[in-house]
Amino acid sequence: MKLMTITVTNGSHKGETFFVADNSSIIIGRGEEASLRIADDHRSSRKHAIIGLQEGNAYVSDLSSTNGTFIGKIQVRGREQLKEGDIVFIGRTYFKITIKEQ
Repeated sequence: MKLMTITVTNGSHKGETFFVADNSSIIIGRGEEASLRIADDHRSSRKHAIIGLQEGNAYVSDLSSTNGTFIGKIQVRGREQLKEGDIVFIGRTYFKITIKEQ
């Protein structure tokens, strides 16, 4: 079984870490309905993106955000696979992805 760690590397939540267990996900955005809320990042949408782990495979999907979601410099189109060490950009907030076997 795998566990994904999402560490905020830039933005007001810098240094905070969030965990996603296998077969679960979190919604990132500035709205109250977001699981990981980045309320002060006005470049993010209310429900900006979803990051999850399904059967050991990490992924990110943009939720029709205004400014897009990026893995490095590549804009996410549909559902994109994440790998160890990827940096996801949502608005002005950056997230480092770590995937570990439990």
